[in-house]
Amino acid sequence: MSQLHTFVSTQSKSVSVPRNAFRFTRRDVRDAIHWSDSQVRTHLDRLVELEYVLVHPGRKGQRYVYELLYNGEGAEDQPFLMGLLDPAKLKHPSSVP
Repeated sequence: MSQLHTFVSTQSKSVSVPRNAFRFTRRDVRDAIHWSDSQVRTHLDRLVELEYVLVHPGRKGQRYVYELLYNGEGAEDQPFLMGLLDPAKLKHPSSVP
């Protein structure tokens, strides 16, 4: 996962696209990480299942493109759940007079 996260972060910066708008193909991942097609397919399928990666259908039946939803949470072994807000970052409503 960390290699894919690094790849997406690096590539999105190099093409000046916001990270959440960057799309990639299995071929892009194969070329960047040097894994076989079956390894890339297996791992991307698992990440899609776990909702770390979102699949976007290609145009007119073309190949699929992927979007990495994972933003590096838990990189230092701290627990996290995808899509949940950090309660410490929520604002407390001001008291009503």
